[in-house]
Amino acid sequence: MSPSAAAYGPKFAVTVRYGGADRSGSNGNVYLRLGDSTAGVSTGEVAVHLPGDPAELGREETGEIAFDTSLAEVNALEARVDAATSTWTLAAIDWFQIEDLETHALWQSEPVAETEQGFAASVRRERTGSRETVLTRDFALNRLPSARYRITIETGTEPGAGTTANVMVRLLGPTDCHLTWLALNNPNEKVKTGARLRYGPFTYVEHDPPTEVEVRLDEMTVDSDRWQLLRVGIEDIETGRSWVADCDNWFDWTSPQQTFPLVENGVG
Repeated sequence: MSPSAAAYGPKFAVTVRYGGADRSGSNGNVYLRLGDSTAGVSTGEVAVHLPGDPAELGREETGEIAFDTSLAEVNALEARVDAATSTWTLAAIDWFQIEDLETHALWQSEPVAETEQGFAASVRRERTGSRETVLTRDFALNRLPSARYRITIETGTEPGAGTTANVMVRLLGPTDCHLTWLALNNPNEKVKTGARLRYGPFTYVEHDPPTEVEVRLDEMTVDSDRWQLLRVGIEDIETGRSWVADCDNWFDWTSPQQTFPLVENGVG
């Protein structure tokens, strides 16, 4: 599924996962640029996070970015924190994921050991005037096989089976990489009792095949919030292959995250 296009960008979706260590987010400016280290070229710098909204520990944050140029290849990312505008700087990043929004090519940064996630460690310090105000760090990017999946969820019909919480899923399989969480319903969008809802398509790492689906409820508003999930369907829109997980389980505060095996339709 590797696209043969000569250039990527300039529009990308960028996902960053902040580490789980104390003070791993930032309320300062965070800027990114993408590069082709082989050709020695890079995009301009674009802000992805601004003061006033501190990133949460362990949080995944995705946003669409329009850089100023396209690249023949994407293999490097530079992140910069403007410490002059921040009371505390970006202390830890687990990984980045980059998606080209035209070709749906996918890249992820190389793993960073937990003990080395500190953004203030092993960074280049640049001097502005007489004060060190900028922290930068480079991340190598690796191309991953990608697929376009549609996801269908079916809610139970028992009283109270719906939910106003955020339904998150991720697909598990043999491909060794970071696995992002996909948000299905919009915030405050109720998943009604007896509903059959279809979402996507989403660009995701290609598993051949996906073997399990992990489902999580986020932002439950009340202690009594529950959800009955009957079934999850996964469809690869390019190959036509599809998988199903028969769940018939309840989610609540005591069990907000569960994993279910996937079975391919028409096989076996």
